Amino acid sequence: MGKKKNTSSSTEDKVDLSTIQNISQDSITSTLRERYQKDNIYTRINHSVLIAINPYKPLQTFNDSTIQQYVADYKDTSGQRASLPPHAFQLASQAYLHMRRTGQDQSIILR
Repeated sequence: MGKKKNTSSSTEDKVDLSTIQNISQDSITSTLRERYQKDNIYTRINHSVLIAINPYKPLQTFNDSTIQQYVADYKDTSGQRASLPPHAFQLASQAYLHMRRTGQDQSIILR
């Protein structure tokens, strides 16, 4: 991972770990911990990796309204898509869209 400048100090804005200015084990752990404490259980690493931390409780992020937002985002072909927070629905949509566009098989690895 290369270092990229992050213009915001809020972990709320750090939805992508590749935007952390000084990448270290401590900065990654701290960012994930702070996001988790705010019930932000999903964090990206670039566009193809999603980190999910089990919240051990029900969250609003798994409701029908959220699903509809990601479905609408998937169907939007205007080129002006909204920037939605990281989510498992988004990762699945990206894999499906890439498969449909390229005809190449896709894999999602859960660990």
